[in-house]
Amino acid sequence: MGSTSALADRLSIAHGPSARRFHLSVQSVLGCGHQRRASVGNCDGGDDAAVYRYAARFGIPSESCSNYMAVDTTCFDDSPVTNRNKPECYTCKPRDNSGINRCNRVLKHKKLFVESFGVCSGYDAMKREIHTRGPISCSIDATDDQVSRREREREKDASEREEKGRGTCERGSLAYALSESLTTYI
Repeated sequence: MGSTSALADRLSIAHGPSARRFHLSVQSVLGCGHQRRASVGNCDGGDDAAVYRYAARFGIPSESCSNYMAVDTTCFDDSPVTNRNKPECYTCKPRDNSGINRCNRVLKHKKLFVESFGVCSGYDAMKREIHTRGPISCSIDATDDQVSRREREREKDASEREEKGRGTCERGSLAYALSESLTTYI
């Protein structure tokens, strides 16, 4: 997700060049966001503003708490950890042949909370926000000419990307380089 990548990049930038690179749990946002009725989306796409609202209210744990699985999961804290139920943060012992569930919920873990967020629209506003605070996420309304038939069948019209920097187009105009989010390719 572009929104979790933008937040992780801002956190990494805030900690300076010698700090470790932060990664936030997309899977936790998808599973727990759905469970908490935050309307963050699912594996077919979502809304970056809803992810920021979710981060402000519930916080987002590290990717090491719940790795991205590319499947929609539930987030029932009072149920066992299974292939389909992943709490916000969990850990698993190595597999053995016993058939015993070897995963457990982690109760104490760090989370990133967002203090404030807002809408940024237009070239100058986006440029100013990136310069002032760092990476942003954007929703892009991709046209049929920009997305292959196979991708159009799988993806919603709006695809989220993280704005990473800028470059120039063939005509020499300023453009933003977009990083991949999910598997959509424009």
